[in-house]
Amino acid sequence: MIFTKEPVYKILLFFEKDRLRIESNTPDLGKGEEEIAIEIEGNTDINIGINGVFLLDCIKTIDSKYFTVGISGTSSPVTIIPEDDKNHISVVMPIHIKN
Repeated sequence: MIFTKEPVYKILLFFEKDRLRIESNTPDLGKGEEEIAIEIEGNTDINIGINGVFLLDCIKTIDSKYFTVGISGTSSPVTIIPEDDKNHISVVMPIHIKN
């Protein structure tokens, strides 16, 4: 989030075979990149843009150590469901990104 800017706070999520790469790049602030090991089912190599503040707000409401992120496409809503509470569903709309 350090390398994002108001009002969009855009971060890029790159879902790959066994990892999630998170990037943020704002020319006047700098660039940041992190990788997280994940388990993925279905289509891999999905790239989406998302508002980092909205994503963090959803994750902060989860008490579970693990959660499922549901993505059906680059312009479809992203769902976040805690492992231990299937009734708690957060939804975040993606941001259109240029390839």
